[in-house]
Order: sequence, then structure tokens, then C-alpha cells
Amino acid sequence: MIKDFDRQKAPVAMFEYDVDAKYTGALAPMAARKNRYWASGGDGNLPLVLLNSGREVTSGSQEFKKKYGQMIAAAAKEPAAAEVKAWAKRSALDRYRVQVDVTNVGSTVLDPFGERPAMVVAFLVEDRKVVHMSNTARGVVTIDLPDELKPGQTVQVEGELAAEQGTNFNKVKVVAVVEYGDEDGWDIAGGTWSTMGERPAAVPPTATAVPPTDVPAPTDTPAPTDPPEPTDPPPPTATNVPPTAAPPTRYYGYLPMALFNQALGQQ
Repeated sequence: MIKDFDRQKAPVAMFEYDVDAKYTGALAPMAARKNRYWASGGDGNLPLVLLNSGREVTSGSQEFKKKYGQMIAAAAKEPAAAEVKAWAKRSALDRYRVQVDVTNVGSTVLDPFGERPAMVVAFLVEDRKVVHMSNTARGVVTIDLPDELKPGQTVQVEGELAAEQGTNFNKVKVVAVVEYGDEDGWDIAGGTWSTMGERPAAVPPTATAVPPTDVPAPTDTPAPTDPPEPTDPPPPTATNVPPTAAPPTRYYGYLPMALFNQALGQQ
């Protein structure tokens, strides 16, 4: 399925964790993802499958391609609530600095203070088979939003993403998502694969120098002359003037435009 999605350039990220691994310290967020599976109603039959941060879970032996495909297709039908842009750059031997821009393109406030707070989650994914799949999670970081993000608003956040020991940094990529929740559970508002590198710097406005205009030199004032003798004015003539037409009215119009990005499916 991963190869199929890659060929289609589909906005889907599929990767796995080692369910038996013990994650502590800087890697503790990895364990939190497993806890999210249990909190979303999952049971204990391997493999454990988590879609979109808890939107849907499933487990056990089944027709995987059909079942996972149906779950992902249902999630992809819904428009994203957030547009996400992300950049990731190696900042230390075992870390990436992740910069994320989030724009609320939906109609729901993304609230970082609720019972299920909205937040940015970045995953370091290595193209490596550890258990079953060819993509394996090697690090996770959660990044808090500084305040409520209302529809139309944009915020920039960043965080440090620690990598598991033994990660091959020549085969990694970073996916960043915005997850949020309500009384029905968790879901993903939007996401993207990160561009490897720094966030582009803002381009300052360009100032253009305008050369001064040459002022003409003053000329001599001509000498006064005698005024002409007055003459009798000509008799008035009548001219028919047609009525002046009213100025045309200008009308302004616009077309609404909406941009949507598919939310990323996450396993």
C-alpha cells in the first residue's frame, strides 16, 4: 500500500512503531502515540492500527489492504481544517529542528486549551523495515499552539525532534500534522511532508531611489506694457445645449475561492 500511495503521490503517510520498544526521555512522545491507541478504544490483538491520531482504530488479522484502504478513503473525503507548511533541518547529531506554519482554513477554532487540545505533531520516519512495514517511526515531537487559532488565522511554531539511536539520517523524512479533538474523539486537521531545510526568510520590500526633478532656472520678468483700449463687447448669442447625461454607475463583484488540502492518514 505504501508503494501504491507513493506512486499516486497521495497525501498519505503510513509507518509503524515497534510495540514492544520502551521509549523514555526525549523519545517519550513515541510511547504517547501507543497510549493514544488505547485511549481511542483499541484492543490488544496485533497489529494495532491507529488512523489520524485516533479518528479510527482497528486491530488483528484481516484483509489489510481492503480495511486500511476503506479507513483512509473515508478520512480523505473530508476537507482539511488546516493548511500546514513545514521545514526540517538537522540541528544536532540526533535531532531535527522543525518549523511549521499553520493556517486555519476551516470553520472550527483550533483550541490548544481544550480537553483534547489542538497541537502540532511531527514524526521522523525512516525508510527502513524494522518489523513489518518499510516505513518506521524513529522520533515524535508535539508542539503546542500558543493560543486559539481562529478561522483565517495563521501561526508559526517550531520544536526539536529527537531521533532514536541507530537512525540512518540519509533515509529519513519528516511529516507534520495538526491534530485536534472534540467530544467524538481525535482527528487530524491537516498535514504535509516537510521540506528539508530552513523556513524561507521573509523578503523585505525593495526601496527604489527616485532622482530629483530638475527645477527650471528663473527667467527675467518682461517689462509691463500699456493696456489695450477697451472695445464694445459683442452682442450675446443663444446656443442650444443638450442635457448632460448622468455618469455611468460602476459595479464591483468578486468570486469566492476556497482552497483545501487533504488531511494525512497516519498509522
